[in-house]
Amino acid sequence: MAECFNSNFKPITTLNRIIAYILVGLISIFLSTNFTLGATSKPFISKEVVAKLITAENKISSNTRTISAGLSITLEKDWKTYWRSPGQVGLPPEINWEKSNNLLHTKFYWPTPERFQEFEIENYGYSNKVIFPINIVLKNPGKPLLLIANISMLVCKDVCIPKSFTLKLALSEVEVTDPLSRKELLSNLATIPIDGANNQFKLNSVFIDPDKESLFIEIQSLKNINEIHVFPETQTDVVFDAPINIFDQDKNLTTVQLPIFDYKKINNPIALTISNGEIASTYKNLKIIESIKHSKSNTFDGNSFAIIIFFAFVGGLILNVMPCVLPVLLIKINSVINLQSHSGINIRRKFISSAFGIISFMWILNGLLFLIQTMGGQIGWGVQFQSPIFLSFIIVILIIFSINMLGGLEIILPQKFNTKLYQLSNTNGLTGDFLSGCFAALLATPCSAPFLGTAVAFALTLGGLKSLIIFSFIGLGLASPYLIVAMAPRLVMFFPRPGKWMKAVKNVLGVMIIITACWFSWLLVSIESIQSLLILQIALLIAILSLKFIKFNLLKYTFFLTFIIFSVSHSTIITSKNNWTDNLNDSWEAFDTDQKDILVESGKLVFIDITADWCLTCKANKLLVLDSSYVEMALNKKNIVKMRGDWTQKNSKILNFLNENGRFGIPFNIVYGPSAKSGIMLPEILTSEVVINALKNAE
Repeated sequence: MAECFNSNFKPITTLNRIIAYILVGLISIFLSTNFTLGATSKPFISKEVVAKLITAENKISSNTRTISAGLSITLEKDWKTYWRSPGQVGLPPEINWEKSNNLLHTKFYWPTPERFQEFEIENYGYSNKVIFPINIVLKNPGKPLLLIANISMLVCKDVCIPKSFTLKLALSEVEVTDPLSRKELLSNLATIPIDGANNQFKLNSVFIDPDKESLFIEIQSLKNINEIHVFPETQTDVVFDAPINIFDQDKNLTTVQLPIFDYKKINNPIALTISNGEIASTYKNLKIIESIKHSKSNTFDGNSFAIIIFFAFVGGLILNVMPCVLPVLLIKINSVINLQSHSGINIRRKFISSAFGIISFMWILNGLLFLIQTMGGQIGWGVQFQSPIFLSFIIVILIIFSINMLGGLEIILPQKFNTKLYQLSNTNGLTGDFLSGCFAALLATPCSAPFLGTAVAFALTLGGLKSLIIFSFIGLGLASPYLIVAMAPRLVMFFPRPGKWMKAVKNVLGVMIIITACWFSWLLVSIESIQSLLILQIALLIAILSLKFIKFNLLKYTFFLTFIIFSVSHSTIITSKNNWTDNLNDSWEAFDTDQKDILVESGKLVFIDITADWCLTCKANKLLVLDSSYVEMALNKKNIVKMRGDWTQKNSKILNFLNENGRFGIPFNIVYGPSAKSGIMLPEILTSEVVINALKNAE
């Protein structure tokens, strides 16, 4: 056997080994995902520019609905072309697709531009090589596609030369081969600005000085503050000069001053693209604050800030009568039962403690939102209701609270534990009153009352001490009923005298709180699953029963606390999201900002409704206004497209859309149309007249 083996074996020389390595390497590259085949058109070639169409796909299969394409432009040295907003002079590239076959519509994406300044002229555009990604939607999915792009563009060096040319690219079931086009497209996706906020810098505010001489953009950055660049969407009647960066003593804060070269009128709102060299964001529909004086701290004048804190107080006050604060009203009713035997001083202390609990919760909420912002996260009013852990915690608290009110825990719990829980139900103890105030404020956060949305938006935009003051006044508004009773304790005497009827009242309140717990349970199912709710209920049941049937105290309380913790945190251990929630029906389309722009450009009216299952104000708007026959008839006209965004679960696109429009909470409704391309925002509480008038004005 040895002889046979040796006779057939040929030693591999060093040269053969090198050749083998090269072959293996080439095969590995060919089989790698980055080498996926794409397609490219025949290029247009001139002395100044080379252009071609490229795609990430190399054929049309039966399930193909969209194609990822790109316009590749390579410029000779020192030549440049322009961004969608070219600056003081210039024209952006334009593409006409009319002669294409099987093309429904396209979406053209603009990479982050460079800034050019020659002959004291400020321009934004591109040099060397740039690829403009294009999303192409097929009219007939799975059918051959013929792209015919008639392109006109301006290229400039010492002189500007217009270029017009046609590029063609056909895709069918037959594969075509271009090993580099897909890789080129993928490598350029990082150059496309994202919509809205990112995790490296934050846009604080945009405002103009009283003399209309400069636009100021204040930016807070966690990274590369010295590389901040701002590209305004230049409008017809205004031209901006070269930017001036004003660095604050805070190393993470800068204000970019854009001198206004030629001012007639700045259309409000405005769009800005901001880059720090690593990431770029485009902010649309930014509101320009006019007639304020610029300072490094970017403060409002006294009158403006006074109006904002007035809005905050009124918004908090209105929360007391909103339909979503039923649990708050129940806690208020429970807090005054049995108080007639207390002295005026004790009543005053109890209600002041509850009011302080509400205000303290607002301080804590403000601090948490500020912390999330500082860490680069995205925030919004009521987003805690998107968390299964938060919902589980509320469900557990409400069920224990209701069982205690119904008398169930008086038998199950030991006397010491029952006494503590009884205190937390507001019958005695200032700590319990304080915590009940916190809990009342917590349950009020799914609502966005009139004036409240404006106040919260300014608070989260301004940050710092001003944000704390605004949230404090929201708390003061919500705590007003408590403070009124604290100032006039004799008001308690208007409640009926204590008697046997109180047991019946407590039973009714206990049942109503159980109903509230059922609503939170429904929310948990909508963002997780019915299995998640069953696990919570079983764990909670075991926790409560352990107090009755386990004799040894240490083991008893260990079981109780263990299963309580598990019932709250089970969603982080066992997750089974089923996307059960769906706020759409046959007449509503899913929220899509790209589709919205296309529809508006085609002359359609677009009505957008951002809602969530946990937003009871949204439900009230839907039931009383949007689903009413009068409004429904107006919205069902052929030229109107209804879009609904479901924010029950976390959705970064919806949150970015809200932030772009200066909102941090819902409900949010806005109408777009030929006469309102920037949108007409509607108030938090809708009426039929408001909706109809907005549709008419947008036509």
